[in-house]
This record gives sequence, C-alpha cells and structure tokens, in this order.
Amino acid sequence: MTAPAPIWKQALEQRRAKPLKPAKAPTGEPLRALLLARGVLWLIEAAGNHYGVTLEEMFSHIRPHRVCVARHHAWWELRQRGYWSYPDIGKLFGRDHTTIMAGVQSHERRRLAP
Repeated sequence: MTAPAPIWKQALEQRRAKPLKPAKAPTGEPLRALLLARGVLWLIEAAGNHYGVTLEEMFSHIRPHRVCVARHHAWWELRQRGYWSYPDIGKLFGRDHTTIMAGVQSHERRRLAP
C-alpha cells in the first residue's frame, strides 16, 4: 500500500490540471461599480471638476492642455493615496504605465514650481 501524496503536492497537481484564466478587464457599468467600490471615482471626478473637465474627457484620448493637466492630477492623486499601481492606472485609462509615470512626474513639476 502506498502512502497518499502530501497535501501540497495534491494542490500543485490540481492547479496544473486546471490553469488559471487571465482576469478580464471590466468595462462600462462593471468598471464604474469597481471604481465606486474602490472609492476612486469621486477622486477622478473631483480632479476633473477642478479643471472644468468632464468624466468622459478624463477617460478619452483627447489632448487639450486642460484635459491633460486634469488627467495628470487624477493620476498623481491615485498614486499619492496609494490606491493603484502605474500599470493598474494605465489599464483603467487605456494607456501604457510609462505614460502614467510621465504624467505623474509632470504634475509633480507643476505642483512644485514657484
């Protein structure tokens, strides 16, 4: 009679047999619900309102200066409050994480300028 495999080995074999599916990024109402649950929708709206930018403009790819400044402010706020990483913010806004990094740095320079 053979001894049963250790629990960790059984779990590993089950995991190999059933590979994990990649998470699908939420859009539309599920995205809005996620943002509300994470408490960041108000933050993005507040940054947009401060600069006179709508929520739709915040998530769009248009590039007028006032929209970019508002977007950078929202990204900076998300990072400062420790909510999301650069890649997560990039996925949310449909941009690369390096774009988010550049926007946050740009906001820092504007904020610290005399």
